[in-house]
Amino acid sequence: GNGSIELSAPTTGDLAGILFFEDRDNTPLQAHSFRGGSNKSYSGVIYVPAGVAGYVGNGAGSGSGTPWFIAWQFRMSGNGELNIEYDPDNSFPLPEVMQQKLAILQ
Repeated sequence: GNGSIELSAPTTGDLAGILFFEDRDNTPLQAHSFRGGSNKSYSGVIYVPAGVAGYVGNGAGSGSGTPWFIAWQFRMSGNGELNIEYDPDNSFPLPEVMQQKLAILQ
């Protein structure tokens, strides 16, 4: 809808950087929709390794949040923008194993 939402992953602990975590034993290809208008902000990793992550909405978002998606499939719809950037000095913390894999991808 037209409301505002701002969600941030924890910055400390075993799940630092994880915003949503799908059970690895979930039924494959379950849909997970992340919706909102221009007042949406998701900061952290959305981890749905057997699922379908849907990013739906209009507008680029007004918050400082940048979601990262780990999903079997990713679908984006609407008129919005999704800019995925990571700056370790200014972003949410990523779990160490993800930092290692990110370094390999770069």
